[in-house]
Amino acid sequence: MGGLGGVHTRPGWGGESAAPLAGPPAIGGVSLWLDADAIGNGPGATASPARGGKLAVWPDLSGNVSAGFVQNTAANQPTYTERGANQHAKVTFDGAASYMTATVAQTAPCSIFLVASLPVAPAAQSTIFNSTGASIIPIIYVTNATPGVVTVGNGATLAAGSMYTRLIPFGESGVAGAQMPFIVGMDITGSGGTGNDYFNSTTPTHPGGTISGNTGFSGVMTIGAQNAGGSNFCACDLYELIIFNAQLTLAQRTLLFNYFTQKYNLGPVVTGAFA
Repeated sequence: MGGLGGVHTRPGWGGESAAPLAGPPAIGGVSLWLDADAIGNGPGATASPARGGKLAVWPDLSGNVSAGFVQNTAANQPTYTERGANQHAKVTFDGAASYMTATVAQTAPCSIFLVASLPVAPAAQSTIFNSTGASIIPIIYVTNATPGVVTVGNGATLAAGSMYTRLIPFGESGVAGAQMPFIVGMDITGSGGTGNDYFNSTTPTHPGGTISGNTGFSGVMTIGAQNAGGSNFCACDLYELIIFNAQLTLAQRTLLFNYFTQKYNLGPVVTGAFA
């Protein structure tokens, strides 16, 4: 296990020659960092489960959100699991009632990236990340389609059928097997209502696409649902969520994606049906 960022490689899993993972601190400018591997090991650990069970507090490793993400109502708490994809911890939202919130503010330009196993064909819109506030209302969700389509930033819809395109573990060539995490991100540029979105790639899917408002965000941020648990719950496993206080450069995105793919043992992009 690699708590607090996972500095390691996995022998026999295709990463033997890779350099140790630098992680988000090497990129700099981290304003929010949720890493399921750090639950029980970092700030606020006394309020988090040591091995598994319902999660009341998810600590922010950046230190900027002092209380971290919180859910005090037991019926709405997600579930923490110490071993998820490739032996990494995860936080599971049930798609019906579970979510967590925190008060977060970040001006544009900024970048947001997450690693999550998302629903392939949800019955309703499924929101993994959402923030309310007086400026932009950034959001990442999966549409209720078959297969679902990932949408970010209230305007940039990723390629149709995106949920059938995924990263697979190193050393595998097919699409059969358990669903592996997706890497989804966006830049909020703060200029002209445009931004970039990313799906399993360092290359923008829609360079300068519409990410409405685009002046930053403030207010209550929700993970696992929308509008502080008011709607659009998402059945998903969230492994990591990072917000940077600047728009990442290509070199920084490359460093971040190398960190994600090595840490979670993710290999080539493959298109096809899930097992």
